[in-house]
Amino acid sequence: MKKRKVNKIIIITNDLLFVHQHLYYILSYLTKIKGLNVYLLSNKKSFKNYRIPSKVKFFSIPITRKPNIVSDLSSIIELTNFIREKKPDLILSFTPKAGLISIIAAKAFSSIKHVHTFTGQVWANMKGFKLILYCFIDSLIAKYSTICLADSESQASFLNKNLYFSRNIIGLENGSLSGVDLDKFNRKNIKYKSPLEFSKGVKYLFLGRLNFDKGIYDLIQIIPNHLKYFKKDQFMIVGPCEDKKILKKLNVIKEKWPKNIFISGFTKSPESFLKISDILLLPSRREGFNNTIIEAASCRVPTIAYDIYGIKNSLKNNKTGLLAKPFSIEEFRNLMKLCSMRKNITKELSKKAYLYSLQFSYQKRTKVFIDTILRNIPINGL
Repeated sequence: MKKRKVNKIIIITNDLLFVHQHLYYILSYLTKIKGLNVYLLSNKKSFKNYRIPSKVKFFSIPITRKPNIVSDLSSIIELTNFIREKKPDLILSFTPKAGLISIIAAKAFSSIKHVHTFTGQVWANMKGFKLILYCFIDSLIAKYSTICLADSESQASFLNKNLYFSRNIIGLENGSLSGVDLDKFNRKNIKYKSPLEFSKGVKYLFLGRLNFDKGIYDLIQIIPNHLKYFKKDQFMIVGPCEDKKILKKLNVIKEKWPKNIFISGFTKSPESFLKISDILLLPSRREGFNNTIIEAASCRVPTIAYDIYGIKNSLKNNKTGLLAKPFSIEEFRNLMKLCSMRKNITKELSKKAYLYSLQFSYQKRTKVFIDTILRNIPINGL
């Protein structure tokens, strides 16, 4: 089969934060290819908080996270018109809503190749009608995309087992979509002073969105109990939050233990907090491959997490971190107590975590992503 040269490519996602965290290195690679026009479509937001390569041509398109018939139809129409005007050779979609409107809009253009990448399932822990609806949407995306990727092999296995049809998801070898800048996430290269007073206790870090899926409610239960027994331990809670109730609950805890709790919003420099941390806490209820775990490992910071798909590829239990039974707050808390009582465990985990992280450089992971596409679609020019 004759391979078609790619001259124009559209990357679409509903969230610039996702671009900042996961697509910067892939976009940087694509913009260096001579003659390739790279278009990024996402919600309009201020660029000052996000890393977007300067050569990427950005266009705003209203894509909401939650279902909204009026907004979703508007997005489909805008994307269809954009595709008709630009005539791209390839569309790369990320995040569920972007994947859905992409397959609908691109349906009228049979020559366009479409690759969707799954990075976690919103329906993984749902029940009833919501589970059926959201799983059906991902099944449609899988069926009508040219190929579908998952950012970890365990996630691909989960999808191929649970989707209603089209179970041909390809997992990226060894996991990780974006990889890690090993120089940036190197403890020796980071200069940062702790926002908390000096303490001989263990410094725990939560880094991510402050919402239910990321497990923030579990930590709200765990932290007060933990500080009753380990009064010198400290917690840094860092990440964007759109729920005032969560911030209110966290501030109640902070008022009681002001020297033990630090709360911050979105950060452009997660490595700064990782440098001064001993352990990353990740009580997520659903995940694709978790890149934050690898960033932490690169900074010699092991992770405590739940034993769920996605995490299995980014953390090796009892080697680069510790895994608790899924959603068992008591077991998660006990692993924290173990690390606070026996700090030598953390030291051993940190060494192995660092060595494990070395295979996930962004250069290697970008190559794996591009090579996987080229192996499965008759195109060249990437």
